[in-house]
Amino acid sequence: MEREPEYAELYSFKERLRLVLIGVAVAGVVMLFWSLWALPRWEAFVEQAPCIELWGLSGVAIVFYTWFVGMPLLFALVAAVVLWRRGYRILRDRQVPYRGEKMFRPTRIRRGRRAVLVGWGHLLAPALLVALALWGAPKAQALAEESETVRGKAACAGLMQEQSHPE
Repeated sequence: MEREPEYAELYSFKERLRLVLIGVAVAGVVMLFWSLWALPRWEAFVEQAPCIELWGLSGVAIVFYTWFVGMPLLFALVAAVVLWRRGYRILRDRQVPYRGEKMFRPTRIRRGRRAVLVGWGHLLAPALLVALALWGAPKAQALAEESETVRGKAACAGLMQEQSHPE
């Protein structure tokens, strides 16, 4: 005799609407912060990177380390914050979705080995991004060293002259 599948509890319409509105508001604030404050400063830094030295590193090295190490580590932190709690609860309850978790659409509850694999997947997802950062560190170092040999002081002098005489 086969057991009828169990389904997780669903969000009500009001709860769904509230979650979507909160998500849109948070995403809007992040996008405004990025487009109005962070991106212009980043673009200005990248433009002047060959002529900047900060914390004993050239600006070009900082740009490469930001892209190849900093960004994967930032995303690993975000993934950890978002996924670890859910992964822990899945492992604790040995079911996906965990007990009491509401869903947006009808979702069958999975138990046993499958649930444990999903739980470990949530817990270990940031490790992939940390591995990417570890892989990227020597690449960033090599690119920074290569750019140091190519970098010319004439470019910096021209950039500084443009800034002192805007037209």
